[in-house]
Amino acid sequence: MSRDVLYHSAVQAEIREILDYYEGISAGLLEALRGGGDSIEMISEFPLLTPQDAEAWTMGTPEDFVTRLAELPESAVPDIATGFADITVEELGWSAEDASSMVADLRMLARRAKEVKKPIFLWNSL
Repeated sequence: MSRDVLYHSAVQAEIREILDYYEGISAGLLEALRGGGDSIEMISEFPLLTPQDAEAWTMGTPEDFVTRLAELPESAVPDIATGFADITVEELGWSAEDASSMVADLRMLARRAKEVKKPIFLWNSL
């Protein structure tokens, strides 16, 4: 793949902790960012870009996922983190404080992606 991909070490570390729950987690964050909806239906908005039987998967992100994160005021991070923690409580069991650092890191990554006009891809491996 010859695309420029943005990596952020803190985000990479957080994403590796939630590998087994990727689809539901990403959709849960999108639901929190949108202020509602059905995260189960939102899963399909994160297209798989690599073969399903690959050892590692790369998935695209919906444009509004990146835009909403990039435009999120710093003061709103705790509220989004609380919503995300509530939506994913069964999968992760994270507190709002746990989720807050991930949301803040993804917010920074999304801002950088918008600034340089590049997409964000999420990568995971079992």
